Amino acid sequence: MEQMKRQFLWVKIGVGVMAALWLGFVISGTVCRYLLNWSSTFDFGIFSQMYYYMKETGLPLTTCERDMLLSHFAVHMSPAYYLLLPVYWLFPNPITLFVMQAAVIILGVVPCYLIARDKGLPPLAVLAFCAVYCLYPSLIGGAFYDFHENAMLTGFILWALYFMQKKRFLWMYLFLLLTALVKEDAPVYVACIGLFLLFHEREYKHGAAAFTGAVIYFVCVFLWMKNHGNGVMIGRYDNIMPDEDLGLIGIFKVILVNPAYLLQEMFNMPEKVEFFFQMMIPLAFLPFFTIKVWRYILMIPFVLWNLLPDYQYQHSIYFQYTFGASAMLFYMAILNYAELRAWLGERKRKEKSLAWTRWLSAGILGLAVCLALGVNLSTVSSKGDYVRRYARDREAVGQVNEILDSIPKEASVQASTFYVPRISMRDVVYRIEGDKLLKFDTDYAVIDLRPGVEDEPQQQVQAYEEAGYELTEYMEDKIAVLKKG
Repeated sequence: MEQMKRQFLWVKIGVGVMAALWLGFVISGTVCRYLLNWSSTFDFGIFSQMYYYMKETGLPLTTCERDMLLSHFAVHMSPAYYLLLPVYWLFPNPITLFVMQAAVIILGVVPCYLIARDKGLPPLAVLAFCAVYCLYPSLIGGAFYDFHENAMLTGFILWALYFMQKKRFLWMYLFLLLTALVKEDAPVYVACIGLFLLFHEREYKHGAAAFTGAVIYFVCVFLWMKNHGNGVMIGRYDNIMPDEDLGLIGIFKVILVNPAYLLQEMFNMPEKVEFFFQMMIPLAFLPFFTIKVWRYILMIPFVLWNLLPDYQYQHSIYFQYTFGASAMLFYMAILNYAELRAWLGERKRKEKSLAWTRWLSAGILGLAVCLALGVNLSTVSSKGDYVRRYARDREAVGQVNEILDSIPKEASVQASTFYVPRISMRDVVYRIEGDKLLKFDTDYAVIDLRPGVEDEPQQQVQAYEEAGYELTEYMEDKIAVLKKG
């Protein structure tokens, strides 16, 4: 027993070191990306301005999201943003958002560790799963696409599953509630966990409560956004929603009536096939190591939100749409591995000649760590280049940022998309692109002159000058700032 405690102490130290390295890599990379002005209005400028408004007024308002003063909750219902507001209130800076998001994501390794240990896995196996979590490409890739509420899903879902596993249902309900509050479509994760409780765990009362609560909350949010907001974004599911009059219900109609069509839609693009392997290879395909049909309920969000839509960003490890599904897949992998290990151990006890069983279970996890590292190196590891680029261009970037920071805080500004985040902590800021040129009546206009970013930026500068704006700052191939005369 004492030896086991010492071993797990070393595991905790190892997990802590990996988490610290992960934080260092992600925070330094995302912050340098922001300082280089490669974070765009979508999706960072809107959230930076939203938190500015939340601090000043308590309301999640933006002007740059829909070209008017509007609550972000009219676009996406995400009350969970308020959970991060106290930290932002203490450190009101766009960089704070990157730090908080990175911390939220990597803290998901804690319930991952607890789930694996609670399943009776040995220290090295627990360490291996935590290593895979830290190396998992979609968690890093999503973190680098600026800032999103979806990042909270991984930790919330894993905590809910851990407390479900421990049968501490009050805590489970708390984290299921937090999951639902992340976004208008997040109740789907809660509903799937409810179904898992019903059919897999045979926890009928709690399963029915979780499922029913998720459905009621989803319907309420859907109706509220339809009547008071901009409506739920369902256009990206057109390929699996043939009847527009039925709305989201049409998806479930297709699921029941034509499952073969759904299977076709899951892998109808090379990008989806590549994405599938990028998600599964680091887990050594462990989510499929089971014949228990009801366990695949946890894979529904992965199929529904990531594989079925033709919306390109939802089947990519470089965007925010994989955080929830990643949690479900991790839990399935741990569950299936624990059962596989127990089954192999039983066979070894019954048939002592099967010496290979001793190494098979360890080999699977060793393979998973190696595969996770391999996929990581071939995909998201290059994100570290932002640090090198910032170190190389620091002087020029600093001059650009000084120019942006010199614009008065009380002034209204319209700016090219990549310069909006830097000047987002103000009441009025708009994004200008293409047909939005000269659309807004603001005190200042900021044009991105970097090659390949804006179409004909010099003509944009000329257009503003002809409209009565005076050029006040200019750096060739960098930036132009114009003030209304």
